[in-house]
Amino acid sequence: MKPLGSVAALLAAIRDDAAAETEAIARDADATVVRITGDSAGCPAPSGNGGALADARDHARVRLSQEDWDDAREALAERERWIVQAVAIGTNQLRERQPVDRVRAELALLAREAVGRLPPGAIEIVVYEADAGLLDREWRALVAPVDPDSIHVIAGAIDGGCIARSADGRASFDNTYSARAERLQAAWRAGLADLYEEATSHLHPRSAPEVP
Repeated sequence: MKPLGSVAALLAAIRDDAAAETEAIARDADATVVRITGDSAGCPAPSGNGGALADARDHARVRLSQEDWDDAREALAERERWIVQAVAIGTNQLRERQPVDRVRAELALLAREAVGRLPPGAIEIVVYEADAGLLDREWRALVAPVDPDSIHVIAGAIDGGCIARSADGRASFDNTYSARAERLQAAWRAGLADLYEEATSHLHPRSAPEVP
């Protein structure tokens, strides 16, 4: 099997491989017919010989197609297992306690993005309880340089990231890690698939790489 890329690319590769195998079978079968015909020149051809060759070709084609399909399913399942493992490791790393400066910088980026999705006015930023005490007026100025006092930090029961909401409660934007993972699922799955393809390009197709 070829290295894994997108599902569409993988299935296209399967079709190409199957077509090549089918052409090779057809060439071998045709050569056999010519040989049998030449060897039996002047003698009656055994009845049913053409049907047997056709059956053999059909059987080989089905067998090869099934083998390719089984390989493809296993390859996709192996890649999915690797992606699940990578996501679990990444999630655990996000939940590990980071240095204060990094926590402040990451939350400022997430909060600015969330605030940008809301109408002007007073904004409440809900963060993980342990992070709330780290976010002072200097941090609020990173989020809203023009009017830092329009930002109010609230401790909440979230697992990382933040939720921004207007003070009147009419608008909100969820920028927690879990919400971002769901919104960006197509992008991060494509990225992990690319990493997997790169890591397995020189490996046996049954050998999955270690998650970095």
